[in-house]
Amino acid sequence: MKKREFKRESELKKAIIKLIAFFDLFDHPLSFWEIWQYLEKEAEPEEVRQILSELCPEKLDTQDGFYFLKGRFDLVRIRQARYNYARSKIKRAQRVARLLKQAPGVRLIAVSNMIGAFNLKEESDIDIFIITDPGKIWSARFFCVLFMKILGLRPKPGREKNKICLNFFLSSDNLDLGDLRLENDIYFRYWMIHLTPLFNQNYTLEKFLKTNQWLFGELPNWQIPQSSWDKKRAPGKRISNCLARERFWKKIQLYFMSPELKKKKNQDSCVVVNDSILKLHSKDRREYYKEKFIKKVINSFWL
Repeated sequence: MKKREFKRESELKKAIIKLIAFFDLFDHPLSFWEIWQYLEKEAEPEEVRQILSELCPEKLDTQDGFYFLKGRFDLVRIRQARYNYARSKIKRAQRVARLLKQAPGVRLIAVSNMIGAFNLKEESDIDIFIITDPGKIWSARFFCVLFMKILGLRPKPGREKNKICLNFFLSSDNLDLGDLRLENDIYFRYWMIHLTPLFNQNYTLEKFLKTNQWLFGELPNWQIPQSSWDKKRAPGKRISNCLARERFWKKIQLYFMSPELKKKKNQDSCVVVNDSILKLHSKDRREYYKEKFIKKVINSFWL
């Protein structure tokens, strides 16, 4: 084998093990197609398939079409169980989306769990990501939160199961989230590509993903899935935009914002509050997962 070919094969092997080790943090085995799409190295599918065959069973194991770290056969059962849990949660989220899309300016409603809508734990809540028209972010959030409050669907400590968590709103005139990335932010890239649309007006999700060109540089084999291209257009009758006086809704929400969020507001990328982004993650766990990932990778190479 030529030196250049050997080096490339070695790099691809490391990239595949790193990828599988990262998803192992979430008890999530990967199919061949997912490995190829999520890989940070450009490669042909058959090239990846050949390397996987070489890595099994020395570094990896495989079962029912899924690949995982040595000995982690339980992950296949966990993935299948979570898929079944998630189906009922998605049906609930779809019903909720019919109401949320009536809020002023809502263009996109998507489930935003890190590894996609169909990897939800039985006890988990449902994270929702919303994109709005320019100048409607505060009014959209006000009415979305109000709807969930009236229906009793807001999560509370110890009562998260099947609740709707409205923690991320974005204005359509500021779609590039590159500035929110941390250094070596592997978590964020997979959060982005696993957004699962419930309502997608005028291909808003496609526009959002295409705007974030850095994503395609980090995932050269990945493409926007056809399932994300929702052809729905107008959301139907909405709350009148005459109610959407942004300054008024902004003032109310800032007044009632929790002390924890106020303290962390605009200190880093965890809690970002302005007229284009409302990112309200009081516990942004990306650094935590990055540290766990580094340890997992080190252990994986010593398997």
